[in-house]
Amino acid sequence: LLKPELYAGKLVNVEVEKKSSLTMGMTVADWWEVTDREKNVLFVKDVKVEEVLNLIVQRLSILP
Repeated sequence: LLKPELYAGKLVNVEVEKKSSLTMGMTVADWWEVTDREKNVLFVKDVKVEEVLNLIVQRLSILP
């Protein structure tokens, strides 16, 4: 990310379920920290949309 200050979120553990026959292949995020698994993903939930779009337009405008 060019400007990380445009994004906010929470560091959580995310894994793909491999053992349960009911949820095999599901992506599971430990949002409530009920496990002691290592946090491995920044789950972005807040984005300064207008500023991100302006940055994209700005970067695209300088392409040859």
